[in-house]
Amino acid sequence: MPADPNKTNLEQQIKKLLSVSSTAHGLEEIIDALHKAESKLEERMAELAMVMEVSRSLTAALDFKRLGDFITDAIMRYLGADTALLCLAEEEQPFFSCISATGKNAENLFGQKIYRGSGVLGRAVDVGRPVLIGGNGDGVDQALERAAREENVRNGIVVPLRYEDTIIGVLALYNYDHKPDFNEDNLMAARILGDISAIAIQNARLYEQSQRAYVNTIAALAAAIDAKDSYTRGHSERVASYSVAIADEMGLSSKERSFVESAALLHDIGKIGIPGSILRKPEKLSEHEYTVVKMHPYTGVQIIKPVEMLTPVVSIIYHHHEHFDGTGYVENLKGEEIPLGARILSVADAFEAMTSERPYRSALTVEEAIAELQRCAGTQFDPNVVNAFVRVVRRTLGDGSE
Repeated sequence: MPADPNKTNLEQQIKKLLSVSSTAHGLEEIIDALHKAESKLEERMAELAMVMEVSRSLTAALDFKRLGDFITDAIMRYLGADTALLCLAEEEQPFFSCISATGKNAENLFGQKIYRGSGVLGRAVDVGRPVLIGGNGDGVDQALERAAREENVRNGIVVPLRYEDTIIGVLALYNYDHKPDFNEDNLMAARILGDISAIAIQNARLYEQSQRAYVNTIAALAAAIDAKDSYTRGHSERVASYSVAIADEMGLSSKERSFVESAALLHDIGKIGIPGSILRKPEKLSEHEYTVVKMHPYTGVQIIKPVEMLTPVVSIIYHHHEHFDGTGYVENLKGEEIPLGARILSVADAFEAMTSERPYRSALTVEEAIAELQRCAGTQFDPNVVNAFVRVVRRTLGDGSE
């Protein structure tokens, strides 16, 4: 930043006055002290900016991984450590797990298990309060200092994260090289960040628990739908198994694979609104009855929409009855307009239905079902998905497994 000409001019005038003053030496000391105070104030303002920035971001963060990475990145950026790491207590486990590590040695620290009383972090948890590593003042924990030397940590800060008098994690900053030591002001800034982080982490945990509870409830409802009809019991689980096999064969990422699996388990949840007399009807459905059945993707989406973690599966469930040639429902999408997950689910769902007994027909053999999938490839089904599934089935049958 360019120097302020007014400020520079003022300093020159003051120095000129000092050169002819009998109290010049004393005034120079005062100016020097003012400069140091200004520098100190700038450091405190930077730390305050860190706290404000992190506070705003953490209040909206509900994803554990992103939350941890943001905390360690922010504190490293402002306080300048070689390494920052965040470890959280594991439910019903005697250790803390490092969920985020940034900087030097991060690859070795990430995923590390921390036991109370063991190493720098474990000892800091036992101490139970924010501490400076490499400090020389009163109250320095000697066991912690020995652990730091053993781990080649020259100086640092360790802050246990508390929520309602329970230590739920630990936030740490390490310096391995000869950087300026952290001071009490740095420790205070880290402690404030730790307090904010503890609240945000607990909120994320409670949110995740509520979301999982809702998902489990929906899964139970989906199982109940299958159970309404002895012919479809276990249908969703089998469709999920086939869908995952196709996803793997097509090289989908683990995240995409997970979305496909979740969608398959929940794809028929909308049938909870369909009368059992229609679901179990042995004859051909009337036009009105078929219209009722065709509403189940829409109904299913309305049920799962409140669950944020299921947002990626909404489109898969909603479109799993679209046809590759555009003649399906709900929106008559065609080709690659249909989400890939929905195209995979469509093939898996059809294969499971064809190879299962139904009131109105006997189950097809595997070969008959494959032939039907291939016959409808390009019209009802995505040919690439059909080919992938056929490869999986051939390989499975070829090794003699069921």
